[in-house]
Amino acid sequence: MTYTFAIDPSGRTMAIRRVPKDARANGSEDIAPSLAASRFAAGQPRSDCTISYAPEQMSLNGAPVADLIAYSVNAISGPLPRPGWERINGDSNCRDERALGIETRAFPDFKAIAATPGVREWSMVGYDIQDDGATSNIATVAGSRNAALDAASRDAVARTRYYKGGRQGCRFPYWLSPAPLPAPALPDEQQFRPAGATCPARHDWAVQPALRFPEPYRRRAIEGWAVVTYDVAPWGEVSNIQVVASEPSEDFGAQAAIVVRGGKAATNRGYVGCTERVKFMMGSDQREDP
Repeated sequence: MTYTFAIDPSGRTMAIRRVPKDARANGSEDIAPSLAASRFAAGQPRSDCTISYAPEQMSLNGAPVADLIAYSVNAISGPLPRPGWERINGDSNCRDERALGIETRAFPDFKAIAATPGVREWSMVGYDIQDDGATSNIATVAGSRNAALDAASRDAVARTRYYKGGRQGCRFPYWLSPAPLPAPALPDEQQFRPAGATCPARHDWAVQPALRFPEPYRRRAIEGWAVVTYDVAPWGEVSNIQVVASEPSEDFGAQAAIVVRGGKAATNRGYVGCTERVKFMMGSDQREDP
């Protein structure tokens, strides 16, 4: 799968578009969001950049254990099959720690750890459980290389206690949700107003469009926006929807078209050339009032 994109002066990726449009691949829904969360060196803006992705398939028995662990803590395409867990656990006799009874499960102070915009970070901790239920031989097995999260995760395991013990090779993951990646600057929608438009700057809705965040971007807390134009029939039906701008990827435009199509205008005369900005923002009222 090939994408074109641009890099702004801060090193952020923008204008992400897939070519060809009909390309499909299993598990590809996170490619564009991962590119949106990527960063390049600041001060070197670029345009017309291209990147291609090719899948590499292998058996669970041949996959690197670190990759299996990484998938197990972010299983977006279904749970990791049992053979994968067998690889992760190896010779461990701690495959069901719950049977020991957890007296105290400690967790890091996640709010004290700086999260990375658009990136879900994680840390898998390995440890043993002594006969008295205390943990020992604590070490980071794998992770996303966030030193603060790794240290806080090891400390949390050190404070964890069980009612029983006598286990070796235990594993426990901690993960840190992404920090929101704010949308690029939103343009003035009037610059996209079609010639000959009869639509007022704002009109009422009989059926308000329902905002639905594109799921792959919601998982990464990546915000975006789109500007769409459309016509309205005398009975309020929305038609001729055109995406005229979207950032940081075309996916926000496709989702905005779905959002606007679900609305029905409150009118008995019809309009031509309506313009709407649709904003996708985490944890807020994400769409402007029409």
